[in-house]
Amino acid sequence: MSWNNKDQEIINELKSNNIDICSISETKKKGKGKYEIDDYTLIYSGVSRDKRGHSEVGLLIDRKYKDHIEKEEYISDRILLVTLNVNKENIHLISVYAPDISKDRAERESFYEELQEAVDRIQAKDKIVIMGDLNARVGNEPLGGVTQRFNEEVMNDNGDLLKAFCAVNALRINNTFFEHDMKYKYTWQNTRGQQSVIDYIITNRSITPQTILDVRTLNAANIGSDHKLLLCKLRLSIPASTKPKPHRMNKFNIESLEDNNTKLLFENRLTNKINENPTNREHDIDEQWKTIKDNILWCRRRSHRKKRNLHQQG
Repeated sequence: MSWNNKDQEIINELKSNNIDICSISETKKKGKGKYEIDDYTLIYSGVSRDKRGHSEVGLLIDRKYKDHIEKEEYISDRILLVTLNVNKENIHLISVYAPDISKDRAERESFYEELQEAVDRIQAKDKIVIMGDLNARVGNEPLGGVTQRFNEEVMNDNGDLLKAFCAVNALRINNTFFEHDMKYKYTWQNTRGQQSVIDYIITNRSITPQTILDVRTLNAANIGSDHKLLLCKLRLSIPASTKPKPHRMNKFNIESLEDNNTKLLFENRLTNKINENPTNREHDIDEQWKTIKDNILWCRRRSHRKKRNLHQQG
């Protein structure tokens, strides 16, 4: 998705659609860095400040993941890698903006060589999500494990490069695996009505197909760009937090003190316990109170009949 100084429009759409992570391109931000914007952290990678900016990529990450950001790798103005660590699992988010088909093939191949170097540094067990404007049209010819038939028919040279890269790295171009009307497939449209699929969400085998619930464009989203907001619903297989189990909470039957025998038993036990565990006058008042309280509770547990209830923690 293109940034193009439409920051607040994009933020509003992300919030209204409950989107946690978004890849953006053409940020027009030089250098590299990150800052907070509304409920998100923007991490961006661009050209040096003495150069003319055009590409530049970034990631918007919901603040609930702020403490899970493990590292940022500002690879180039076309590739940014951010690693999240959630429940001891690494998730590598790679925001990309590939050279378009008008660029020399050498430049386009150089992009994939740089991307390959980044992927090679990632452990096989880790999760990878590559997302952004690949400027590639991959067609609708299935390629085992890489693409399916649910896509536009057109394919170009950039599409060949992308499919070859994905095949070598066992990556899945998820757009092509979901059957939708083409109006939910096209990711780009110009003012003359020309349309194409050039933005993708790509994952590795550590993210199983069962956890990828849907990929489609949100046509109603107003992001001020000729690119549409491409949504991927992804349920990552990260261990959920353990739900607290109910525990027993004891309530003492104070009414039992109305019985003289129980009352006498309690008094005798308390006297003996105080003699065994006296308060120390050298301790502060809190420590002395704790000793008294512990003695009373010890005697209550042994002298009173109990009422049991279930109490849910949390």
